[in-house]
Amino acid sequence: MTGLLERDDLVDCVQQALDSAAAGVGRFVVVEGPPGIGKTALVDEARVLAKGRGFARVTATADEAERELPWGIVRQLVERSVARFTGQTRDLVLSGPAGAALAAIDRAETSGQDAATQLRTRHALWWVVADLVADRPMLITVDDLQWADAPSLGFIGYLARRLADLPVALVVGTRPPTSGDGVLAELASARVGELLRPAPLSASAIAALAGAVPAPAVVSALHESSGGNPFLARQVLAELMAQGRSPADPASADVVATLGPRSVSRALLARLSPPARSVAAAAAILGVRCDPDQAARLADVPDPAEATAELARAYVLVGSGFTHPVIREAVLADLLPGDRADLHARAAADLLRTGASAPRVAAHLAEAPHRLDGAAATVLAEAGRTVLADGMGETAARYLRLAASAGAPDVRADLGSALLTAGRFAEARTELTAAADADPDRAGALLAQAAVATMRLDGHAAAITWLRSTLADFTGDPLPMEARLGLFSAYVPDEFERSGRRLRRFADLPGDTPTERFLLALVAQRAFAEVWPAAEVRELVPRALCLDLLRLDEHEGAVAWGSALHALIMADGVDAAAAEIDRARAAFLPDGSPLDYAIVSVVAAVLAWRAGDVRACGTEVAAATGALALADPGPMASALTAVITRFGVLAAIERADLTEARAVLAAHDHTGPMTVPANRVGHARAYLALAEGDAATALKAALALGAAEQVAGGDNPAVEWRAQAALAHLRLGETASAQALAEEQHELALRWGASTEIGAALRVRARVGGPDERVTLLEQAHEVLAESPCALERARTQRDLGEALRVAGRRSDARAHLVHAAESATEIGAVRLRTGIIDALDRLGDRPRELATAGADALTPSERRIATLACAGRSNREIAQEIFVTPKTVENHLGRIYHKLGIRNRRELGATLNA
Repeated sequence: MTGLLERDDLVDCVQQALDSAAAGVGRFVVVEGPPGIGKTALVDEARVLAKGRGFARVTATADEAERELPWGIVRQLVERSVARFTGQTRDLVLSGPAGAALAAIDRAETSGQDAATQLRTRHALWWVVADLVADRPMLITVDDLQWADAPSLGFIGYLARRLADLPVALVVGTRPPTSGDGVLAELASARVGELLRPAPLSASAIAALAGAVPAPAVVSALHESSGGNPFLARQVLAELMAQGRSPADPASADVVATLGPRSVSRALLARLSPPARSVAAAAAILGVRCDPDQAARLADVPDPAEATAELARAYVLVGSGFTHPVIREAVLADLLPGDRADLHARAAADLLRTGASAPRVAAHLAEAPHRLDGAAATVLAEAGRTVLADGMGETAARYLRLAASAGAPDVRADLGSALLTAGRFAEARTELTAAADADPDRAGALLAQAAVATMRLDGHAAAITWLRSTLADFTGDPLPMEARLGLFSAYVPDEFERSGRRLRRFADLPGDTPTERFLLALVAQRAFAEVWPAAEVRELVPRALCLDLLRLDEHEGAVAWGSALHALIMADGVDAAAAEIDRARAAFLPDGSPLDYAIVSVVAAVLAWRAGDVRACGTEVAAATGALALADPGPMASALTAVITRFGVLAAIERADLTEARAVLAAHDHTGPMTVPANRVGHARAYLALAEGDAATALKAALALGAAEQVAGGDNPAVEWRAQAALAHLRLGETASAQALAEEQHELALRWGASTEIGAALRVRARVGGPDERVTLLEQAHEVLAESPCALERARTQRDLGEALRVAGRRSDARAHLVHAAESATEIGAVRLRTGIIDALDRLGDRPRELATAGADALTPSERRIATLACAGRSNREIAQEIFVTPKTVENHLGRIYHKLGIRNRRELGATLNA
């Protein structure tokens, strides 16, 4: 039993959340309701229960006056957790997770807060929580979440969706959201966690609040007056007592009936002395949590200590804040606008004098806009730039507008960026174009931002027209706008050919700046689509590659980086691509987000498939899939999911796991626009249909993919829809159609010039052609593929050549090729191919020696990934950080790996894995 009235069911839910967290499964609980309904009491009860269970506990309370201070809630959680320590102990604590949290926030504030950087910061903070709960479970509580600053609210939402593997109970209190979207609305929707809504108290509970034996008429009046709200009921009771009336007196019911919430608040404040009311007003300006000494300074009363004591006796202001936000709101409502602005101006001056941060000062300056001077303009400009770096576009725009009105110079560019971040695109375009007129040196970059605003307002086609018109007579640096023009044109099929011609002009850029590298990446993307010679692509792409490209705003750089690497990989430049992927992993591991890791793993999966390493491809697919499960949904995650679906299906088929291939394909529920990655899932669909012997479905899928590629302005033979359609036609007995498509594929492969495509096309021609030329074509393919990095295609060709030689009666040559192909298939984990080769050897009349099966074949791709990292000497925590799980999850995986391989520890893992 608790001291809470009629809340036992809610307390039970909190207890269940704590029990779950103690068992290692995190839970998220939202306590939602109107002011005074008892949210804070329930949150406090959670802390009491957690203390009794030995939980670590951190807490924060949001404050309406501080909602425009970035990372305020996160800083509270950290700073309160270290406040009780001093000296060397404090330094030691700050050298651990608490210091890591502050460092993550500081990095965020200096590196800018586009969407990609926000994700990295949130994930860094997630790891802080994971480290804090390494030894015991934790309760995190945040009250009045509706007033949380945007960056902190974003982190709370991120954490709430990723609690499953953490021994954490996250309990928040909030008023009902004022709109149906946004992070707060999602958290309060019960889709993420458990939603608790305290109900109004019954009349019997109100009677219990009244104490002694209240008159039934008084209880009824009190219940009706308060609406069952416990805080309001207590306030009405307090006012009744202050008037000298007893709840036991039936006549008091008439008095209660006149005491609504507003009249009670007015009566409470009216009983205060003028000095106490002045201190209360100053405190209300400062926020729910405030420094009483500072409030007394602002109020400028003769005896501040007595005024503060009077507020404490009246249960208005106790310790470091108001006893309830409702009381603060009542104090604010009693202030005239002019008095409120004057107090804000005095608060700003006091904070500035004591060295407070620019955003803290600006929060008050913004409420006194008619009292701004030059010094205020400087502070507002600094605050606007600071909060813009934290992604708070609306707040930044407000501060920067005020700074401009007060005479701050050179703020229009920042104001335009803030409006763009805030989604106010028409205003952003106006400010950015005006800033470009005033600053010729930065005009190109500013107009490129204005083009983004145009695109968001009117679409890609309108932005393309605007850019072309602007570039026609532009005399400054055109490259930022050219980069935007190339990017936007990639979304408009009618622009592909024209864009390709324009982009070709930039193929010789040295790649010395991020903008040049971005343009080169776009050139590489078009070069692949338009089938430039692969040798040119291999020369061009390295000039585009640099890790700063990955970190451009809104993951646009990641798209360009991935597209450039895809072109390089498909041009058989796998060594250079592998080196770039290794650099990206090393750069992102310390502070990357799940989406960053997914991007790199997706490209690594493409590389592994191109290299023909089925086992490695499956491992990278598992890595990307795990990371994407932690990423927020959006266009980037959707595109990556499509790529992973495609290569996950291909790898599963070659592992001879058609059940897994079907499951992966079925799970790809793409309902958005058909992008190039989504279209290319058709490659996997055709591949699976051929593996299942369904030639009609394979043909339909392959031809649909070909049509989609041509609509998207591409026709590279590395997207092998012609080869698949040719094989489907062959199985349907349509030999002429099969041979025609195989010839087209070969001609296009010769134009592309990559050994992998040329060899593969020759192999398909041999399969669909007549027996007289089969051996010759396959011998040509075998020779060409000696220059290819694709071990899978080499093994397939050797299998087909061995079979063709067997039919031609060249048994010895046939056996040599088949045995070598079987060994290669075993090495790369191509179980399906290996099985077919063993059958071919059996048909040859040989009893082949037993080919060794790698121990890793017993492991799932996810298990192999962890085993590989463990063999490389990574600790459990390092593995967990690299693959975005908790150390406990890694420990569980390793236990299953040891059991499958029949070993006991890491020392035996390396030898068994590589056997």
